[in-house]
Amino acid sequence: MNNKDIILDFTSLLDVILIILFFFIMFSSMESDTKTKTAMAEAQAISDEAEYKLAEAEELKAQAEQELAELMDANERQGQDISAIFEFSKGQNLKFLLKPDGKSWTVYVKKGEAEAGSFDVYDDELQTKIEQLVEAAGVSPDDTFLCELIYDASLAGSRNSYRVISGVFDRLKVKYTHFFLSETDTSV
Repeated sequence: MNNKDIILDFTSLLDVILIILFFFIMFSSMESDTKTKTAMAEAQAISDEAEYKLAEAEELKAQAEQELAELMDANERQGQDISAIFEFSKGQNLKFLLKPDGKSWTVYVKKGEAEAGSFDVYDDELQTKIEQLVEAAGVSPDDTFLCELIYDASLAGSRNSYRVISGVFDRLKVKYTHFFLSETDTSV
């Protein structure tokens, strides 16, 4: 036999190799898609958890800031309260004396021993005048404000006068959030 007579045909071998290569590429692509989807799902879960933790941290930060502000306000409020109590104990607070004046009623306002003003209870401008008097006394809406109302409930007409002046004080309590009123009925 002669070496020239041997013919090798690799066509079928090449077909088998190409089929194996095709399956290898196809299955590796499917496996990589599966791994990619799994990785994306894990990344999304981690991202969702991070967003939740971030929102929780923001909420805790806001709560801490609010508590700090309340603490700072409490310290300032204590100072104002002590100052108002000290003023009250020395008799330097505002006193509103409700007395009859002829056929009408008058509210006399004193600060310490000095008279700060007097107003007709049935005056349409009573609320404005008292607010101006309080502002002139140096009281701001955030200050602690202690005052006294002194009246004699046994006198004729005192009930209506008391109702009018109580309405004025109720409206003052809206504007001055730390407004406190002590009422003294001298008829008791």
